[in-house]
Amino acid sequence: MATGVLTRIGVRLWSRSTVYVANEIMRIWLEIVNRTGLDPDYLYRLWDTIQKGLKVWMTGRYLETAYLEVYSRHNASRCLARWDLQLQYAHDPSLDEEEHFETYTDRVLNAISQVGTPPGEATYRVVVSLKDGAPPVPGWTPTNLKDVTHLSRQDIGPVIGSTMIDAGMELWF
Repeated sequence: MATGVLTRIGVRLWSRSTVYVANEIMRIWLEIVNRTGLDPDYLYRLWDTIQKGLKVWMTGRYLETAYLEVYSRHNASRCLARWDLQLQYAHDPSLDEEEHFETYTDRVLNAISQVGTPPGEATYRVVVSLKDGAPPVPGWTPTNLKDVTHLSRQDIGPVIGSTMIDAGMELWF
């Protein structure tokens, strides 16, 4: 009987963490897009597809990094900036640990202010890196990341924290 209780608690913690982190990734991306003057239409149109992919892949611990790539419409191979959200999963959460959910908005806003406004021809896309064996999600197709070797990397640190999943941010600009 105790095993059933522990399993239910673990599943509930996992489910709540997955939903929270997926929602916060989307919120951070929307904040970046709005504050840098990019058109939010892409995110709004694909919101459900993107969020479903994030949730499916986090549930199976397949999602390694979620990227928001900003690039030139006139030269699609030229990356202007990239926001990397690297996920870390809890291996064996303690049932004594208090459930927690936090987003370090101040770190995200500070990073946005460092990048500034991209050129008017800039657009963006969402890309993910997955572990082998990840299931396909409708609306997602394989692709490669754009080259960032000409950009500088900055570690922003942890930006999303939850009981089961955390995300740290790196910024290329």
